[in-house]
Amino acid sequence: MRKSKIFSYFLDTVNIAAVAIMLSVSFVMSLDTLIDWKAILIALMGIIIIGFKKVNPIWIVPGGSLLGYVLSLISRHF
Repeated sequence: MRKSKIFSYFLDTVNIAAVAIMLSVSFVMSLDTLIDWKAILIALMGIIIIGFKKVNPIWIVPGGSLLGYVLSLISRHF
């Protein structure tokens, strides 16, 4: 399919559209979920860890859960 010039352009366009949709959905979801400083901190730490340390994203979910639990305990006491 990639050998056909027209079909190759079509596939490139589909890829670009898919990335644009994913970015749009991510932005809308972030507006709904990042509602307090704890959620923003967890999201930023996850992005930084994936970006710089190349940690497998499967470890970000339990790490974010644990960090959220610890932050909720800390914020309850202060």
